[in-house]
This record gives sequence, C-alpha cells and structure tokens, in this order.
Amino acid sequence: MQYFASISKKNRITAMSLLGIILLLILSKQFLEKKNYLNLDKSMHSLYTDRLIPLGHLFDMQGFLYKKETLQLSNRFTPADQQHFDTSMHTLISQYETTFLTAAEKAEWLAFKEYLHLYNKTAVTSATGFFEQAIQKLEELNHLQIKVGNQLQQEAKEITASGQLQSYFEMMMLCIVLIGIIILINQRYIEKQSFHFKVPLN
Repeated sequence: MQYFASISKKNRITAMSLLGIILLLILSKQFLEKKNYLNLDKSMHSLYTDRLIPLGHLFDMQGFLYKKETLQLSNRFTPADQQHFDTSMHTLISQYETTFLTAAEKAEWLAFKEYLHLYNKTAVTSATGFFEQAIQKLEELNHLQIKVGNQLQQEAKEITASGQLQSYFEMMMLCIVLIGIIILINQRYIEKQSFHFKVPLN
C-alpha cells in the first residue's frame, strides 16, 4: 500500500485505466470463448444426430427398396414381405423426419415420399420408373447429407481456430499487464535513485 501511494497520481490513473481496459478485454474473451464452445458442441451434436445417423437411415431405405424390387421381379415378394417392408420403411421415415432438414433436403424428401407412394401403389410391371425415381431421390439426399456435414465440419474448424486466436490474445494482454507493472516498478526505482543523488541546497 505504501508503494502504491508513493506512485504519482497521473501514473496511478494511467495504470488503473490500462488494467481496467485489459480486464474488460479478458472478460469479453471469456464470454466469447464460452459462446464458441457452445457453438462447437452444437455443431458436433448436429453432425452426429442430423447427418451421420440420418445417412444410415437413407442407406437402409435404399437397401429395403432394392430388396423389394428384386423380390418383385422374381415373383417371390409375398404379403408378409410387403408387411415387413411397410413397417421397416415407416420406422425409418419417422426417424429420419425427426432430424433437421435444410430447405433443399425437405424438397427432395417430399419428392422421394411421393415416388415411394406411387411405387407401392403401382403394378409391378409399371413400377420400375417410380422405383428408379425413388432411388435417385435417396441418392440426392445422400449427397446433401454429405454436403451439409462438410459445412458443419468446416464451421467446427473455424470455431476451433477462433478459440486459439482468442487464447493468443489473452496471453498478449497478460504480457502487456506484466510489462506495465515492470515499467511502473522501474520508474519508481529510478525516481528513488534520483532523489538519493540530489545535492542539498545551502
């Protein structure tokens, strides 16, 4: 306390202002860092629940469609097979629709469901075209899943890079505080030395 009181009023105000500004910057950095981590967690969660898992659903739907088409063309598709197909597709469709879909995905998904409905309701001899259209829509949805997944991955990389820059910024601010303290200490030391070497007047 005695040392702080011995520092000139001007230097005290400068030091306190500098420390106050740096403290605000560090607190702002902490706020942004927390926000970045929340965004990163959101991106990674979406990458898994809205991209990776639905990609598996689309793959399974393609598998069921190919299996049905193969059995139908060989005249081995039974009513029991149809029931199993309907139940499995209904489950996959319900699960897929609980995930987040972009506007482009919604359009392709509605088109797929329309072709799937026509395929199920059309005679085997005339259903091949609807089968091909349904498969095409699933493939386009696969491509969209991968595209959006890559975008989420890029966002995660940008958030990580931003967090590193903020950490460097915080280190720089702490270095400035340390340098400021050293300068104040040296200045006080020089003033004391100058006082000791003053020649008293007669």
